Amino acid sequence: MKILREKFFMKTYDGNSENQPLGETLPLNDLTSGFEVSPVIFALVHLNKPFDVAMIAQTVASTCHVRVDLVGQSIDFDHPKVVTKLKSWVISDPVKLLSGKSSQYESIDDLKQKNRESRLIGAVVTGGSNPFQYEWEDNDIIVIGGANGLSRQDVEQMDDTITIPTVPEVEFLTVSTVVSSLTYHILTQRGLWNKLARG
Repeated sequence: MKILREKFFMKTYDGNSENQPLGETLPLNDLTSGFEVSPVIFALVHLNKPFDVAMIAQTVASTCHVRVDLVGQSIDFDHPKVVTKLKSWVISDPVKLLSGKSSQYESIDDLKQKNRESRLIGAVVTGGSNPFQYEWEDNDIIVIGGANGLSRQDVEQMDDTITIPTVPEVEFLTVSTVVSSLTYHILTQRGLWNKLARG
């Protein structure tokens, strides 16, 4: 399985570009060009809790087909507390593994302006479409708020909204749960696991 995985993920995006320095925001077509299938793209708004970011980083590292854009006050994957947590989960060299998997934006408006070809799909607690019955497009960016979710003003800037269904006793899901659930669902839709199995 290890050899198959290395062969399959060999072409994944590693953040390097001859004309653009590491860490600079790349156009979406540059982000997706190195993937066997289009990556799932998330934008995290004001997510500043290291444990939550580490949980998301684990999902990014485990699939190699996720891009996470950081909006506002969100902390990056190379934050010392995030790196320490990832190492405690036996993820060797997480900084190198996650290098180039995120970009920083000042605001949702900045994100929208620099990704005009993309739809911004906001994750909200109630009232959105079911993401497991949703018609996902390759360039969609799933926008998720931090501890307090997306503000009303943030939601107004979205092209659409989604809500993961839960039983009434569960009022909301954590950001990391939303990211992992949607990542594996969308990558299944895009055929990643079938391609991986074929080698």
